[in-house]
Amino acid sequence: SFDHMDIGLVPDVRLSRTGETGFDMTFSLPYQRAFYSALRGAGQVHGLAMVGLRALDAQRILAGSAAWGPDLHGQTVVTQGARARLALLRIASGEGMPLGLETVWQGGRPVGHTASTAWVGKDLVALAWLDEGTCPDGISVSVMGQDRAADILIDRIKVL
Repeated sequence: SFDHMDIGLVPDVRLSRTGETGFDMTFSLPYQRAFYSALRGAGQVHGLAMVGLRALDAQRILAGSAAWGPDLHGQTVVTQGARARLALLRIASGEGMPLGLETVWQGGRPVGHTASTAWVGKDLVALAWLDEGTCPDGISVSVMGQDRAADILIDRIKVL
């Protein structure tokens, strides 16, 4: 493992984790064109493609990697940590996109709320905080006033 490397003539490129096999790369602005040219040139034979931040965030969510801000913050860790668990949900399609903090229901009672949400292909996925006693069957998520069925894809995501 390392946190710095040189790419082409670009020195000291800093790397960080993004939740999947990949890198966030940070370097000084004067090296932007040289870095882009070196990376695109070397990656062309491997099918390197450009992706946007929403695509990167969708992969983070699908990998079950919680992020500080939308999924974790001081209040969440204090209030949810002992009595709730983080899970990855697949939510049935419908009108509107959940933005986070939508209520998760089971048996007519609230059992949690969503955090980060994203489209992954045709699937709508969300990280959600669920009460400790929530069963995997019969849950739904309220999206713009519409209850949508949801499945737990990954339960009890480890939060570091």
